Amino acid sequence: MREFLLTFIPLFVAVDVIGILPMFMSFTEGLDKRARTRIIIQSIITAFAIGVVFLFLGKWIFRVLGVLVSDFKIAGGAVLLAISLADILRHEKSHRMPIDTVGAVPIGTPLVTGPAVLTTMIILVDIYGVGQTVAAFLINLIIVWVVFTFANGFYSKVSGEGRLEGRLQDSEPLIGGDRGNDDAKRRNRNDQPGQGYVMNIMIVGCGRVGSQLALLLSAEGHNVTIIDKNPDSLKRLGSSFNGMAIAGNGFDEKLLKELKIDHQHAFVAVTSGDNTNLMASQIAKKIFNVPRVIARVYDPRRASIYKSLGLDIISGTVLVAAMIRDKLIENRFSGYLVESGDLGVIEIPGTEDLKGKVVTELNMPGEFIIVAIERNKKVFIPKGETTIQINDKIMGVVTVESLRKVRKIFKLE
Repeated sequence: MREFLLTFIPLFVAVDVIGILPMFMSFTEGLDKRARTRIIIQSIITAFAIGVVFLFLGKWIFRVLGVLVSDFKIAGGAVLLAISLADILRHEKSHRMPIDTVGAVPIGTPLVTGPAVLTTMIILVDIYGVGQTVAAFLINLIIVWVVFTFANGFYSKVSGEGRLEGRLQDSEPLIGGDRGNDDAKRRNRNDQPGQGYVMNIMIVGCGRVGSQLALLLSAEGHNVTIIDKNPDSLKRLGSSFNGMAIAGNGFDEKLLKELKIDHQHAFVAVTSGDNTNLMASQIAKKIFNVPRVIARVYDPRRASIYKSLGLDIISGTVLVAAMIRDKLIENRFSGYLVESGDLGVIEIPGTEDLKGKVVTELNMPGEFIIVAIERNKKVFIPKGETTIQINDKIMGVVTVESLRKVRKIFKLE
């Protein structure tokens, strides 16, 4: 038994059925039970066939091609990356891979039986033998079959959560007041939000940021639905929250449908995990076509990548770091207006040299533009002909690359 476990566990980790489940759900989204079952069977047969063939011929193939195991892993990883990016970047379901073959490629291979599984099997067969390795591989495929078969409810089951009715915070009605009328007025998300209307907004993550955002939007009269997998986190909302609070998984498609994500005008993912935020945002944007999707990202290195996928990104790490840096180094410049660091806000005092000049004289198209002026403790947006007065505080937006030039012109250095 000990040797079997030592064979089974490495293969279980290599298969990573939990990790590939979201992609399986994406490829089979919208299919009926019969079609999905056919794809599952196709994927299991393909995965088993590829694994067994490679078990006996893998080393010979490597030897003939002059390929090392490390080379194979890199190549396989590149294939998986290409498939993932292609799936993320597709905006229309009609452009997905053919249903007739998707079970074999890419689900059967390389998702289920990929480079990690094949190389692990080659290593294990030398240690524990063919019979034990094949048996462990087969048990893993049975687990994959079970997880794929119950994919829709799997996330809620492993989280110990019940149906939608059991997820409402406490057991009190969370939609109160006149929210029902507002909701009816805004049910069609194709109506553009405007004066006198409210928005339907879904938030995933009820931490400090998510809960505060939900309370702010709810206080403004918007229809807010907030989801968090930890029921205790929903207690942050308190009794003043006039929306819907749900304990569940933010990328559970079945739950999202029950919560009418197709009626939402905006979707915000602000959990503590970048991967969760990305996955939930992609589901909202690509599968349910929510008009406005915003994701919170902690790792600044991922921000530009996620932006390239068409997501609106908020990186608190970048914003806070930029603000602290500006407090330390600059006394008039704030470089956190735009996350990429391309733009910043600069404060310019109304000096004798600027007195009598109009805004259009000071603006520099493509480099610097005056957006606000504080005068006599009141702030206003200036017109082109607005005249600068002494003691004005001029707020302008400047490109970072033109910052030195602007500082020199306004004698801030």
